[in-house]
Amino acid sequence: MRILLGDSQRSDNRIVQGDFEEDPFSMCILIQGIASAVIELNQAMPSTSSNAVRLLKSADFKAALAQWWEHFSKMDDKIREEEMAISALIYYHFTYILLYVDANRIAMAAGIPHAHDNADPLEQDGEAQAILNGERVYPHLLKILQLCLDERHKPSLRPLDRGYTEFLTVLIYSVYLTELEDQKTRQPDRNRDRTGEHLQPIAPLDLIAMKIDVHRTMRAVQDRLVCSSWELGQEASQVLDSILGGTSLM
Repeated sequence: MRILLGDSQRSDNRIVQGDFEEDPFSMCILIQGIASAVIELNQAMPSTSSNAVRLLKSADFKAALAQWWEHFSKMDDKIREEEMAISALIYYHFTYILLYVDANRIAMAAGIPHAHDNADPLEQDGEAQAILNGERVYPHLLKILQLCLDERHKPSLRPLDRGYTEFLTVLIYSVYLTELEDQKTRQPDRNRDRTGEHLQPIAPLDLIAMKIDVHRTMRAVQDRLVCSSWELGQEASQVLDSILGGTSLM
């Protein structure tokens, strides 16, 4: 965060040229650091000041992500097509999503064991959304899946973190779709998000197209995971297989 945003000892908010090189490895290390900090924030125990603290930290994370993207964009186009640069870009989009996603609710929706054990009991009232500002999250979901499923960006060896990111992304996509459907059935006076803003209505044809896309994408990710030699990948494959077996996405 200091590298990206500077600190109180500096007069500006920019990266000092000597702090790092704008190359795929450095960008990958930086974005993984931000992602780890966001995950740690999401896993923090609730407290009386947690909402205020989260808002302040989230603002810092968003600023860091904006700085990261600015410097990533300066790299040569050919360098940005390298395998490590693609991985860094996937982490960037996923980190942005994590700022708006309740990971425990995603896990609960997927039926992942022990998810209820980690959930905040104050949030289990059936009203809280798993995904806030879904219209901001959606483009990042699509970008991750585009990068992951594009054979031009296929890694020489598929690492576990890439496969598991695909798994989590498609889960978030399906939960987002479920929330859109719930939104559509709500009474008009309840058609607002947590901030009180009116939710954008979704056309029926859009939902149908999204259902087909979720089903197709989930099947593609499941087919990849079933071939994984990692136990975690096999478990993720079983979760998707269970969802696909009982889904009404088609």
